[in-house]
Amino acid sequence: MSELPRRTTSQNGTAIRTALVFRLGEARLALAADQVASVAEVRSCTRVPSGDRTLLGVARVGRELMPLIDAHRRMGVASPPPAGFPWTCLVVKSSLGDVAFRVDEVLGLQAAVDGLAPPGCTLMPLEGLIEGAAREG
Repeated sequence: MSELPRRTTSQNGTAIRTALVFRLGEARLALAADQVASVAEVRSCTRVPSGDRTLLGVARVGRELMPLIDAHRRMGVASPPPAGFPWTCLVVKSSLGDVAFRVDEVLGLQAAVDGLAPPGCTLMPLEGLIEGAAREG
């Protein structure tokens, strides 16, 4: 992912932040772009024993191995099982290290008032994606 303008200030002094908008099922969600390390295609996933049903396994993204989480299950969004590879994933940096989340589609970048969701989206704080809770915008 190329370098993005993370925050700017409008003429009236309002803080503007760039958001990455993506789709899970029918839901349009947004993460602050500075929380997304990259968007990647994952071509395979190795299952690992876990009691967490949202953990799809471990995937190679670039040269790194990282946990691959099914964002649909994590967020309680109905979705058919993932189709064949490749899968579109968001890689985020968290206190747990790099984590990849399978999503349906990346819709692009949108400007939004800092702390608010872009129009037609639900703001997804990184902690919400890690822990499984969204905030309506």
